Amino acid sequence: MPMTLAEIEKEAFELNREEQLRLAQDIFVKQPVSEIEQAWYEEAARRLKDIEEGRVKTISAGEVFAEASTRLKKMRKQK
Repeated sequence: MPMTLAEIEKEAFELNREEQLRLAQDIFVKQPVSEIEQAWYEEAARRLKDIEEGRVKTISAGEVFAEASTRLKKMRKQK
């Protein structure tokens, strides 16, 4: 009889940290990937490469939120 999910989880938690990470990666990597997921993966890889090679300037989350807040306030005033 196949193991239940609870039994599999119990066994997985008995693995050491490295084995748990390897198992999680194996499960994740071996999942079928849709065309949309593949496209997003490729886009993320392209963006990371652009950052690593200095082709784009990154900005902090704080700067993003501040700019978004400023723009929203301007939009609200225009209404």
